[in-house]
Parts: sequence; C-alpha cells; structure tokens
Amino acid sequence: MKEFLSKKKNAILLGLIFVIVAGVYNMVLFLSAKGDALTSGFWTAYAFMWAAFLSVIGSFIFIAVDLKGPKLSVSWINVLIALLYLVIELITSIIIMAVKTDEYVPCLVVQIILFAAFLVAFIIFAVARNYNAQHLEDNQKSVGYIKKVSAILNVCYNAEKDYDRKEALRKLYDLCRTSSPMSDGLDEIEAQILTEAETLKTMVIGGEADAILPQAEIVRSLLLERNSMI
Repeated sequence: MKEFLSKKKNAILLGLIFVIVAGVYNMVLFLSAKGDALTSGFWTAYAFMWAAFLSVIGSFIFIAVDLKGPKLSVSWINVLIALLYLVIELITSIIIMAVKTDEYVPCLVVQIILFAAFLVAFIIFAVARNYNAQHLEDNQKSVGYIKKVSAILNVCYNAEKDYDRKEALRKLYDLCRTSSPMSDGLDEIEAQILTEAETLKTMVIGGEADAILPQAEIVRSLLLERNSMI
C-alpha cells in the first residue's frame, strides 16, 4: 500500500476521483432542487460544499508534493482531516438546504466556524508532518551510523582467528552495537570512528597481527568519547 501511495501520480488520480464526485454532486443537486429551495442559505451551503471538495483535492496535491520516506504516514493524516471536514460539511449543508431559509448570516457563521476548525487542524498536522519527518530522518541517519560501524566490526570479528584478538573485537562490536543512536553534533567524531574502523578492518583482513589490538583500542577510545558526548 505504501508503494502505491508513494507515487505522485496515484495521489493525483485519487484527487481526480473527488473532482468527478464533485461534478456528480452538482448535477444531482441542481436536478433535484426546486426554485423555492434556492435560498440564501442554500447558496451559502453550496459555496462551502465546494470549499470542502476543493480542500480534499488540495490535500491530495499537498501530499503529492513530497510522499517519499517518513513523511508518508503523517501526510495522509491531512487527507483524513479533509475527508472528515467533507463529511461534516455534507451533513451540515443538507440540513441547511432542507430548512430553506433566507437567513444566511446564521448559516454563514456555522460554516465559517467549521471551515476555520478544518484549517487549524490541517495546519497543525502539516507542521507535525514536517517535524516528525525531520525527526525520523535524523533517527534513521543515526541508526545508519551504528549499523555501518557494527557491520565493519562484525567483519573484523569473523575474519580474526586468534582468540585474544577475537575477544577484543567482540567487546568492541558489543560496545558499538549498544551505543545510543543519538547523533546531534557528532558528525566529526563519527566520521573519525568510521575511518578508524575501516583501517582496523584492513589490518585484520591483511593479517597485521601486531597492529590489530592497538587499532582496536583507538576505535574503542573514540566510541567511548563519542558516547560520553551524548
């Protein structure tokens, strides 16, 4: 399902469905409405029904702008809010049209309140969408660093045959794997750890026995320093 939603053309096609629904709604409405039903209240309700339809269509365009990655799940909340507004507006408009009142001010007040509530909810979740997406992206980046270093150290552990060096590499791997994924402001030291870990892997694969434990201690010291900075 996520793969389907993550394609912009699919989001746009879903929006077009509501364009068709809006067209059918207008056709049925004006074919069934009699002359005395076309009151000021009727036209007020009609205008805000169009606002509701456009809100749904606009919400699909909104998420079609950027549907990739972690923004996807929070983006669709905005569509749900627009759909909820459409349902509430449909019920409200039917009631107003059925009353056949020329007093448009009370109708307008109710409609403005509903529309304002929709806009506030939409904006709140739009802001949350961007915040949550950035938070998830940062977390994925941090977890990616832990996975990358752990993978390098795992290669070292599997390639080493000497028991003492293998045990030292196992402890180093465990230290990295259990490190906190938080990475704010740690780009420099994390890059240094990656470089030193790659050097360690080269030494292990190359069989540089005497250099392995000193290099492992360098990586260990950097990991401890990095963890102490969190």
